[in-house]
Amino acid sequence: MARPRSAKPARLYSIQIVSRATGLSADTLRMWERRYGYPAPVRDARGNRVYSDADIERLLQVKRALQAGARPHDVVDRPPAELARMLERVAVAQTQAPEDRGSLTPLLDALARSDAAALRVELRKAAYSLGPRRFVTEVAAPFTTAIGTEWAASRIDVNAEHLASNMLSAQLDVLLASFDDSGAPIVLMATLPGERHTLGLLMAAVFLATEGVSVRYLGADLPAEQMLRAADRTQAAVIALSLSAAADLQAARRDLQWMLDTMPRHRELWVGGAASRNLDLRHPRFRALPDWDDLTLALSRLRGKK
Repeated sequence: MARPRSAKPARLYSIQIVSRATGLSADTLRMWERRYGYPAPVRDARGNRVYSDADIERLLQVKRALQAGARPHDVVDRPPAELARMLERVAVAQTQAPEDRGSLTPLLDALARSDAAALRVELRKAAYSLGPRRFVTEVAAPFTTAIGTEWAASRIDVNAEHLASNMLSAQLDVLLASFDDSGAPIVLMATLPGERHTLGLLMAAVFLATEGVSVRYLGADLPAEQMLRAADRTQAAVIALSLSAAADLQAARRDLQWMLDTMPRHRELWVGGAASRNLDLRHPRFRALPDWDDLTLALSRLRGKK
């Protein structure tokens, strides 16, 4: 009689590997665990959190739901079957809606093929033909939205999403580096601790640079006290931040309120991104800027004070 095969032990992954696989920061995963009870990792022999393949798949479902417009408190602790039904409804609605891909067609076609070289070429062509400002508003921002739509409808996978984000970030970096930073006012740009989504911040940085603003781009995951020190050193008129849909709003409000209470009266605090509408902060030097018109108006008002 053949000896029965023993079941293979389930593969387990560290929080760093799960963060890379899903695009969700380790801080976000820990915060969701505290607040919503999910993810609920087991602990290895050293006491470190470890996650299963099922956890990764469910977290990818959560991220798709967030990109489709859901709020974290509505989806993080939902069972996988409910998440699957929600995403199915989103996919049906999107496939039934008329598609207006327009100038995004070459980018989306290259993305569907995971053709990195073609995607790089198409992004470069669009940037050079439209110029930095129109590239941001007419290509980069709509393309970012389209990436989320394609993922929510399961037409692309996480690898394609990462490819598109990396390629777009690289093109925005090139555009931002082409500007002289000796203009005025000076705007310092970063994200709060745990916030690693920088595409929106990069787009806003390029947009402001086209307005003659001197952008000091510090990137992701910067403690609030370090932002204030950097703003003091550079004599920045504004600290501008970006909050994605997956942001910890409670922690963000706490940091933002502390910054407003601490920084000098001549400095303003601007926040954009998907979660900026939900901050509900009341302060004369705080601006929530969810779209390009809001950003232009805030800049105009700032210059009018001079």
